[in-house]
Amino acid sequence: MIKKKFVNSLIITSRSIILKILNPFLIIQKITIAIRIKLLIITCHAMKNIINTFMHMSTHITRFMEYANMNEILMVIVMYLINILLKRIIKIYLHGHVIHKIMNQE
Repeated sequence: MIKKKFVNSLIITSRSIILKILNPFLIIQKITIAIRIKLLIITCHAMKNIINTFMHMSTHITRFMEYANMNEILMVIVMYLINILLKRIIKIYLHGHVIHKIMNQE
């Protein structure tokens, strides 16, 4: 009788330890945290590339706008070039679509 209780208690404790180790919620939580960290790293890298692209293109656009001297036809061309730039960024980065919408709203 004592051996049976001892074996049963061992089974119960080992089962609880296994359930704690293999808890599906903990596994899912660890996976989501890893995915979230990886997405943050990818987003940070993409944003750095987008910022570098804008900094490079903004100098050309600013010079062209100074040269345009507020002429309406040339301003339309500048806006067209800005849209081309944004569309290229959207093709490279999927989340660039959000930036494109924000830029068009401003």
